[in-house]
Amino acid sequence: MQGQLYVLGTSHDFQCGSAKCLPTQIAAFQAELQRIFDEYRVKCFADEMDAEGLRRYNVSSTIAQPLASSLGIEHHYIDLTVDERRLFSLGESALLKPFNAGRTNFHQVFDTIRNEVRERCWVARILAKQQWPTLLICGADHSQNVAKLWRRFGLKVVVLHEDYEP
Repeated sequence: MQGQLYVLGTSHDFQCGSAKCLPTQIAAFQAELQRIFDEYRVKCFADEMDAEGLRRYNVSSTIAQPLASSLGIEHHYIDLTVDERRLFSLGESALLKPFNAGRTNFHQVFDTIRNEVRERCWVARILAKQQWPTLLICGADHSQNVAKLWRRFGLKVVVLHEDYEP
């Protein structure tokens, strides 16, 4: 179906299979991705991740990337890079500048704006690939926001897991 998006919200530790995860949890996450592929016949995995995020979790790929390769489907990392965030004035350095409205309030406002910009970029990147259906794997905090945004365009979205835990 044209424009069909499935969303799997989870922790980035599970998404990356970080050292904080047990091998059984990683295997369960892989099995869930396989189940979603089999049941919904997805043609693409889109991961909320970039190279910096992979380094932060001390991995060379997310769990979905090698699985997509073995299944013969597309895989894309769709998060903004550090340089792209800097171009949008969304880098961490913006948090160090003085702000009149109090630090805590500023951090909340800044985080909200940063996440909204990132989520819109993810949606644009997914739409540009035109590979349907697509499974978006993102942080649990984003699953409902992305679904709402997707629906604004009149497209079909199903949140399979708001916050998946094996």
